[in-house]
Parts: sequence; structure tokens; C-alpha cells
Amino acid sequence: ALPFILGGAVIGAGVVGIIDYFDDGKFNRPWWHYGIGAGVGAIVSFGIAAWVLPGGAAIGGIAINIGIHVAHHEFEGIGLRPHIQVIKYLVGVGSSHVIRRIPFVWDWWRHIK
Repeated sequence: ALPFILGGAVIGAGVVGIIDYFDDGKFNRPWWHYGIGAGVGAIVSFGIAAWVLPGGAAIGGIAINIGIHVAHHEFEGIGLRPHIQVIKYLVGVGSSHVIRRIPFVWDWWRHIK
């Protein structure tokens, strides 16, 4: 799973770099924008690893499922957005618990104060 996570972090930071450059032809966003991009990339890649690797991401009787969802939840201040949803399952138990929904905000830097 580690190669997935590291690769996702690099891709996430790269996407922020592309957005940064195409905004005004310069790489001038704060470093933490790239950090957020890397973090989101790592989270998404962890979800992919949980989906494609045998055994997924189950640890100690708890499994984590990370999925990308269409815009069916409303987020305060930004409305309906596609999102990453993180769900915790107890292995062998049919119910689940949503840990977090993280909206895709294409202009996310404008929403961080």
C-alpha cells in the first residue's frame, strides 16, 4: 500500500502545481496548498490500495473504505459537491460508520481562511 500512498501524494502535489501555474503563469501558492494536495492524493491512493490489494486496508478487525462519490451531499457554504467518503467497517459486522466526507472544491484555496 505504501507505493500507492507515496505515488498519490506526488500526483496530488503535482495537480496543485498545474493549477497554480495555469492560474497566472507562476508557481506562487503557499507551500501548504501543495501539502493539502499531497494529503488528498495520499488519501485517495490509500482508498485505491484498499480496493485493489488482497486484504485491502483491514487492520485489527477494522476495515477502512475510501470512495469517490458524486454530488449527493450538501456541504455548508459550498452546496452540493462530489466528495471523498471515508467509511469504517468492523470486519464481520454488516454496519458501517461514515468517518468523514471531504468535498472536492476546485477552487478550494478560496474557501480556506
